[in-house]
Amino acid sequence: MGGKENNKSYDLKPGDIIIDLKNKELGFLIRRFSLLEEVVFGKETYPSINAWDILWTGPHLSGKPRRPEAYTENGLINMLNSGVLVLLRDI
Repeated sequence: MGGKENNKSYDLKPGDIIIDLKNKELGFLIRRFSLLEEVVFGKETYPSINAWDILWTGPHLSGKPRRPEAYTENGLINMLNSGVLVLLRDI
């Protein structure tokens, strides 16, 4: 078992909602942006790194100022694949 069986690809879009099951919080995906563009260094090519601004809400955040937090797209996909986050769309 190499762990590949559970890896899914997600087509994340602005407006998608993610649920953090541990913290009982909801995140609203606002926008996708590039943290780093693709880099070519010698013969090596390093892919771009994309991220999402997420606006979170939930009981732990009550009364605190709200501002978007950035998460890398790969990090979000890893958390979705591991079951830490759940994706809701078309609601």
